[in-house]
Amino acid sequence: GDARLLQEHLSEVTSVQFELTWVEGLDKALLWLETENCNVVLLDLSLPDSQGLETLVKIKSLAPTIPIIVLTGLDDETLAISAVQEGAQDYLVKGQVSDNMLVRSMRYAIERKQAEQALKRQIERERLVTAIALRVRQSLDLDEILNTTVAEVRQFLQSDRVLIFRVWANGTGKTITESVLPEWPSILGMTFPEEVFPQEYQELYRQGRIRAISDVIAKDAELTPCLLEFVEQWGV
Repeated sequence: GDARLLQEHLSEVTSVQFELTWVEGLDKALLWLETENCNVVLLDLSLPDSQGLETLVKIKSLAPTIPIIVLTGLDDETLAISAVQEGAQDYLVKGQVSDNMLVRSMRYAIERKQAEQALKRQIERERLVTAIALRVRQSLDLDEILNTTVAEVRQFLQSDRVLIFRVWANGTGKTITESVLPEWPSILGMTFPEEVFPQEYQELYRQGRIRAISDVIAKDAELTPCLLEFVEQWGV
């Protein structure tokens, strides 16, 4: 009944389009979140298979970047406040929700979570820069500084591999430093005989620009054939 009421509230809003997915318990929600994504979770703290703050904790542990709004009964406002203290972005009392209130709560929850994540990333970046700067002060050995840098950056990005290329004017290059997880083969010292970095990209890199590619075979990735062959060869 609560889910149908929320759906009715959302259907009355014409300024924004919503896609609402309803699951009937925590276990089903966790399974859904393992493969799907959403902008916000509306979480009832009284589910058939989970009650109270434990419900929130389990959702947060699986999807820490998704904002959560808890739904609670009129007599459970103390529990709702505790949920906000535990990391929920907001709470709504069932039966006292209007169309505008629901939309406003979701929008603010998303904005607050984005601001929270941005602040967290800024703090992590500052920690990373501080750690690298400390290493530079402790050692004047360039190899040691570069090795520390790629190791710190890989840990910061939680990635499988971080490396530094030395790129020559003709687009060929060589891996001079690398930090890689043990299950992946090393490409340290590998020289690229073909042009893998076109001149236009080199110029952008000199300006401090970065290039992030989420799908190497997508058309908008625009990888040169030899670079695409290289990244596919190494499991990217």
